[in-house]
Amino acid sequence: MIFPHDSTFAAAGTWDSTILVWSLASGRVVRRWRAHDAAVLTLDFSRERRMLVSGSVGDEGRVKVWRSRREDLLCSSDPLGSLLLDVAWSPDGKLLVASSFTGSLFLWNFDGERMSGQRLLGEHETSVSCVKFDPMRKDVVASGGWDGEVVLWNVEKGEEEGRFRGSSTGVSNIFFASSSLVLSVDEEFNVSEHTRAASK
Repeated sequence: MIFPHDSTFAAAGTWDSTILVWSLASGRVVRRWRAHDAAVLTLDFSRERRMLVSGSVGDEGRVKVWRSRREDLLCSSDPLGSLLLDVAWSPDGKLLVASSFTGSLFLWNFDGERMSGQRLLGEHETSVSCVKFDPMRKDVVASGGWDGEVVLWNVEKGEEEGRFRGSSTGVSNIFFASSSLVLSVDEEFNVSEHTRAASK
C-alpha cells in the first residue's frame, strides 16, 4: 500500500490484477479498476498525485501510467520480458524507473503524456526488490537487491555511483535519510545505515 504526500487517500495493487484507491477520511474504496492481466506488485504516485505508475507480474513486464483520479490508462511501456518488483517517479515527475525479477533496472523519460527513451540503467546479480529516487537529487537512483546490496546510480551519466553491503537476507526497502545517508531494510526488518563516503 502507498500513501501520496498529502495522505488524504491511499492505493494498493491486488493479486486479482486490480488497483484500489481508498479515502483515508471515510476508510472506503473510492476507485477500483483492472490494471493488468496478473497481480499488481508495485505502485507509485507522482508528486502532484495526478498520476499513478504500476508494475505487474503479467503483461509481459509492462510499466503503465494512469490518471489516478479518472482511472484512465495514459501510456504503457514496451514489454520488458520480466515481472516487475518496484517502480518509482523522479522528484520532478520527468523520469520513471522500474526494477525487475531478472536484476535489471529500466529508465524512461516522461513528458506528462508519454514514456520515451527506454534504456537500461544498470543490473544486479539477483532480483532487484526496491528502487527509489533521491528526493534531493533527481539524478540519483538507489536500488536494493536480493543479493543484499544497495547500489547508487547516476541517471545522467548512466553509471554506478556507489555500492554498499546491505544484508545477507536481501534488501526489501530503501530510504534516503539525508544527502549523505541511505537506509536499507532487510527481509527480517533490520535497518542498515550507509554513508556515501563509505561506498565501495
